[in-house]
Amino acid sequence: MTKRIIDAVRDSLKKGAKSTQEVYEYINRTTKHGITSSQLGSILKRKEFVRESKKKNSIWKWRDENDEECKNKEE
Repeated sequence: MTKRIIDAVRDSLKKGAKSTQEVYEYINRTTKHGITSSQLGSILKRKEFVRESKKKNSIWKWRDENDEECKNKEE
């Protein structure tokens, strides 16, 4: 199930940067069982997702392998 949720989060973020709440609502609308906010937090901590803002409701985007901007932030 986790792999399907990760794929759904990736699909959501490929369409553009979204807030944590927007990703949470997208997952719960499009999957049969949904997700808890704790599960979503664990998934978004992975290296393939980039946090663009550190506010309470962060903005996230998917790290594309060809995305130079993300590579520069790591260095």
